Amino acid sequence: MAITRTAVNCRNIVNLKANEVEGHLLRILSPYQGKKVWKTSGYGGLIAKLQKEIEAYKNDHNVSHPWRLIVRSDVSWITAELDYFVQEVGYTKETIFLGKRDNNGTLLELHECRKRPQFIFEEVAATEQKAWELEKQARELRSDIACFKRY
Repeated sequence: MAITRTAVNCRNIVNLKANEVEGHLLRILSPYQGKKVWKTSGYGGLIAKLQKEIEAYKNDHNVSHPWRLIVRSDVSWITAELDYFVQEVGYTKETIFLGKRDNNGTLLELHECRKRPQFIFEEVAATEQKAWELEKQARELRSDIACFKRY
């Protein structure tokens, strides 16, 4: 399936928003370094005070439909999933790494901000075409020596 101009535009929108959200979330988490941020019993989740701060941020910065922001923790990483929905593309997602926690839910370290790129449709399309051509060339080369493969 070819990459569309709309998909590239959505990715650029998500990357800009992720850069902004990441900075804000890291500032919100900063005072919690060395403190418990994640509940480890029941279903887990952010501690109530921090959850309220995140919800206030979402309300103050209009992070609502077509946006979705979910903070989660798998094993020891605390991440935020930022999703943007456009009918023609569906969800465009970006994972924002926020920090690491220990088994007790204590925030051990914060991740550093990273700048996400902006893409130009024509460059993405040219890269996609080049990749397809290289894959085709590799298939042809493997086919040329297929007689040496053991089945």
